[in-house]
Amino acid sequence: ESLIIADGTTLWFVTPPPKEFKGSKTQVVKAPMNTKRARAQGLLQILTEGGVLKYFTVTGAQENKNQILYYLKPDSSSLEFTRAEVLVDRDMETLLMLKHWDSMENETEYSFSDVEFNKSIDKKLLSYTPPKNADVVIYK
Repeated sequence: ESLIIADGTTLWFVTPPPKEFKGSKTQVVKAPMNTKRARAQGLLQILTEGGVLKYFTVTGAQENKNQILYYLKPDSSSLEFTRAEVLVDRDMETLLMLKHWDSMENETEYSFSDVEFNKSIDKKLLSYTPPKNADVVIYK
């Protein structure tokens, strides 16, 4: 499981090593949110700056009573994946799941629960400092 932190200025992707890889380091990617590299991250594209309507074309949808699954194609080759799916709760109008595939067909899935919009939070919750022994890659 990975941790994603976006504090408004910096985007962090934190991936701890699997338990079976004892002694391995946590992998951390740090990027200013105003960079092309950070904006190309699928999760950030969906959640900010106009999201789905700005960066994607809906190629299909599958509906049931409570949910809608949208099939998406990125409008720009600058995005780091080739296709995506978004599952939305019909009644609550909230994101439940985001799945995307890269050019090598590697699949990444994010699940969301207890989503609350327009809620004030302490900015300390969004601060992050990588572990001392982490491998940190900084995108500019």
